[in-house]
Amino acid sequence: MKRLCLFVIFILYLSIVYVSAAELNPTNDYQALLDLNVEFSKFRRPQMIDGIQDYSRSAMKSKEEGLKIFRKRLADIDPKGWTISEKIDYLLMKSKLNELDFQLRVTRPWERDPSTYANMVARIPYVDTPLQKEALTRLARRLKTVGKILDLGKVNLKNVRLMPYTVEDVVAISAVELYRTLAFLRIEQHKNRNLPQLEPASTEEEHERRVREAETLTREFIKQHDLMTIPDYMPSEFETDAFWIAQLKRVLRIPAKEG
Repeated sequence: MKRLCLFVIFILYLSIVYVSAAELNPTNDYQALLDLNVEFSKFRRPQMIDGIQDYSRSAMKSKEEGLKIFRKRLADIDPKGWTISEKIDYLLMKSKLNELDFQLRVTRPWERDPSTYANMVARIPYVDTPLQKEALTRLARRLKTVGKILDLGKVNLKNVRLMPYTVEDVVAISAVELYRTLAFLRIEQHKNRNLPQLEPASTEEEHERRVREAETLTREFIKQHDLMTIPDYMPSEFETDAFWIAQLKRVLRIPAKEG
């Protein structure tokens, strides 16, 4: 029995020494930073529950606790001896953590910014009818999330950021921006008057193809002219605000394609 007790004490001693050594000797492995970045990129995205982003109080509290762990893991990485570019990556990782910390402590958009919830439902109405069975089922599923999203907003929103403008002010500002945009459009049209007229996309599939082609062209231009670094872990496609609006066909009088 005495030997067993001594053995247990010895194992506990080794465990304490091992943990203490790990805390006192942070890693200087650059790969640890890369792994941390990949994990944090997944962590910072809101979790999806029943098809909607989870901005519940418990979810935000979980983000705060999780951020502390990521801060500790970054602090355990020692960039001493790294190259300049690797040290820059270390600082960028730190800035990402600071950004999320600022959102959680200060801006708190799920509590103060109604557009957080408006943007979650903004695209749902834009569908090309009539819908086939699968598309109709998908639309019905998305429509069911609207009530849940609005209810979540009602629970969370407080101390909402308000614009210091009246309705009339907003209309006037919008009109000024509209005329400014139209003026620049006319200038560009005149500058390119000898080029063929651009034809708007006539279908959602064509619009999606054009968006992805433009994205690919932009990425290639950035790489070719060495404007910035695009890490390999970045997604090949991003969600875009230039989404397809079926009603645009009628506004622009785009004829339907035969067949």
